[in-house]
Amino acid sequence: MTSTTGGSAYSSTNSLQTFADAGFDVATKATSFGPQICQVDGAPSTDPCAAWTGVWWSFWTGTDAGWNQALTGAHETAAPTGTFVGLSLVDNVDDAPEPRVDTTPATSTPTPTPTPTVSVTPTPEPSTPAGPGRADLASDWLVSRAAKGDGTYDLQSYGFNPGLMIDMLFALVAEDPDHEAIAGLWASIEKQIPEWVDFTADDGTRYVDGPSAAKAMLAAEAVRDDVNDVGGLDVAKTLESKIDDDGRVLDYGDAPAYGFGQTLAVLALARADALDTKVLDAMLTQQCPSGGFRLSHGAACADDKDAGVDATAMGLQAMLAAERSGVDVADANLTRAVGYLTSAAKTSGGWANDAFTTTVNTNSTGLAVQALQAYLDEHPGSAAAEGAVTKGRAWVAGLQVLPTTGAAAATNVGAIAYSPEAFAAGPATSTDQWERATPQAMLAFGLPGFDTLVVAAAPTATPTPTPTTSASSSATPTGGTTEPTTPGTGGSDGGPGDGTAGGSGTDTGSGSDGGLAYTGAAVWPALAVAVLLLLAGSAFVLVSRRRGVHA
Repeated sequence: MTSTTGGSAYSSTNSLQTFADAGFDVATKATSFGPQICQVDGAPSTDPCAAWTGVWWSFWTGTDAGWNQALTGAHETAAPTGTFVGLSLVDNVDDAPEPRVDTTPATSTPTPTPTPTVSVTPTPEPSTPAGPGRADLASDWLVSRAAKGDGTYDLQSYGFNPGLMIDMLFALVAEDPDHEAIAGLWASIEKQIPEWVDFTADDGTRYVDGPSAAKAMLAAEAVRDDVNDVGGLDVAKTLESKIDDDGRVLDYGDAPAYGFGQTLAVLALARADALDTKVLDAMLTQQCPSGGFRLSHGAACADDKDAGVDATAMGLQAMLAAERSGVDVADANLTRAVGYLTSAAKTSGGWANDAFTTTVNTNSTGLAVQALQAYLDEHPGSAAAEGAVTKGRAWVAGLQVLPTTGAAAATNVGAIAYSPEAFAAGPATSTDQWERATPQAMLAFGLPGFDTLVVAAAPTATPTPTPTTSASSSATPTGGTTEPTTPGTGGSDGGPGDGTAGGSGTDTGSGSDGGLAYTGAAVWPALAVAVLLLLAGSAFVLVSRRRGVHA
């Protein structure tokens, strides 16, 4: 490629400098991982580094073969002679569009022109998004964290926790029903189910947990396995044995389970066409006047002080599953739940769980967006729900580590932080929290609800897992990892224990009655440029080629 002066070959070790050499005004923000690209020639009009609106610049490198999304930051990416570097404006779409400039060499001999040019496409034609999607990136990261290299999987920083593994399973099935890791992941989970659901403490006392049986049954349904033989345990029969005469699901202590346990049971039984209306009715008694559901069970909910986003999102999905199975659900119950969720959304686009978990987080947001999208799929037409879904999806995308984050984040591309604070803290936060946050957060990226997610075909290959020592064989039912894990995020159920950091209820166990929220911290680069709810907006492209430097 030739330079802008003198006709000499151009190259650079810093693509940011290359953009400047081509005449672009690139505004950046200093971060601990290097400069973050904010605006190019004043676009977008709202600086995404100051106020997130879902519009940002993606960075690309190219050769004659085409464009590729860069895996390192522009400041540490070279622009050698004969290659391309480009910036493409992303505006609230699921995948970043590649620069709309053809890198294929012209068939005729080009006329040399040393003058740099800028290629701008003001009205881009719709095209298939380029590069891996956001949900793909998240699932790839989860698999990289859990794969043990021998065909087995284990995503747990603190011992025995099938509930968290099932959350990962749900995410993978929702993202890609043919995902190659599903068979091995399910095999690793299945062998742990009997001890997780029906276990005996050191003192010889036997404990059987209804919510865990419900979650295991839902997982088996998602992978088209036999619910009457999950690792040798009939989880359907076990769940049935833990439902009392009033339809309430009972926990390991034979007390009514938290709301997640009840909604999991409705989901699992509805998908099996085995839902007794008393189980649904018991769940509906916990729908409060505002339309929100609460996690704690007892008398019918008479006020809204305990209503929460996580319980409502799960309750809405459970009602949709019941409706799909042929059980009558009043429209008022559905629309009131939708109204509660849309009104609970923050102006940023995210959701906090309830009065106890007030941090706006990706777990609650992932569940809320998933539930509202599932509702819209069956009952289209709510502008409020559609708007909440769009904003929520963009908000979660802003907390995902992207390839543009820089080399320091290379091993964490795809991971999603629990909160803006966790994202900003980067390496100061625990990996455990990111592992718990990502499976539920990625549900915001247009993935199907718990009432419909299912693999394309039953897993056929079952790897031979290496025996592992179970940390829970001696666990007592008073907290710890042997408690049931709800579907989703972590700690929003409240409760003490290792999941108190609030999240959005994944584990009813794992130490806290709702465990995802482990406050630990996550390990990586907090990259502001990140955010992938992208748009196919205009593209400013800078090209370093033999025929000249043009942008």
